[in-house]
Amino acid sequence: VPKYTKRGMSLAERIRACSVPTDNGCWIWAKTSRGSTYQYGCIQVCGKGLPAHRASYEAFKGKIPKGPGYHGTCVLHSCDEPLCV
Repeated sequence: VPKYTKRGMSLAERIRACSVPTDNGCWIWAKTSRGSTYQYGCIQVCGKGLPAHRASYEAFKGKIPKGPGYHGTCVLHSCDEPLCV
């Protein structure tokens, strides 16, 4: 995931702009696609749709380590809210 995008905003800035902070520390993804039934947020990076929670991890924590499974290492959080990034 690139650090900066064509729009001149960093990925972290785009994620902040598309989410709403809550009192419990979560950032809820507020940007949804029309007609989407996808339960997680999605963000376009270099023309590719990425799950917003995984893009957020990379923007704020660093590269997600390789791991077993379809998506590699799981990126989880304690609130278990699908729209939390």
